[in-house]
Amino acid sequence: MIFGADPETIEGLKYAGFDVVSLANNHFGDQGVAGMNFTLSHLNKNEIEFIGAGESEVKAREPKIIERNGVKFAFLGYNDTKSAIRKGYAATSEKPGVAVLT
Repeated sequence: MIFGADPETIEGLKYAGFDVVSLANNHFGDQGVAGMNFTLSHLNKNEIEFIGAGESEVKAREPKIIERNGVKFAFLGYNDTKSAIRKGYAATSEKPGVAVLT
């Protein structure tokens, strides 16, 4: 199966009050490298933090720390499926993708 969503769905995330979303899943790469870059760009532009994926392996593995009312919350996201590696969805130093537990 190949999944994709209309970019306007980001408005729903903003309206619902999402501060951070996890992209570490087995369908993040369904739309190829262009789709991954498009998703990351739109989330950045709309100031929605994301975990579990990024422009590189280093970025994909970065935690997001959000502070609310003096309390810090740390978020991590990883994909533990071998399919991410097999399908080429894993982030590397040269391409975007998901953070994979190995």
